[in-house]
Amino acid sequence: MAVFVIDASATLPWCFADEATAATNAVLTGLRTGDEAIVPAHWPVEVANALLVAVRRQRISRDDAHQFLLDLESLPIRVETTTKNLSGPEFFPWRSNMGSRFMTQPTWNWRCAKEFP
Repeated sequence: MAVFVIDASATLPWCFADEATAATNAVLTGLRTGDEAIVPAHWPVEVANALLVAVRRQRISRDDAHQFLLDLESLPIRVETTTKNLSGPEFFPWRSNMGSRFMTQPTWNWRCAKEFP
């Protein structure tokens, strides 16, 4: 069993045959045969928005969009909802030198340019 990390660009070709590639088809086949996918937290909204646009542009019907969503629900796709502390030292190791004060954009740009030449 393999675990894939995918996003909407790998998912939507399963709905739109003209966008499918060998790679996107292989991921779908894998998911149907025991593999698992992990997707980012915004993935459901991104997929739903793409389907909404496709329905509005009459690329697919409402029924087809609904069926696609039902098909997605049947696949082993796990939505990653873990929120990381993006201001913590694991993401910005130099933060300990910056203190906890609010920085304006010019200050941020200056500090980044200084620390990352």
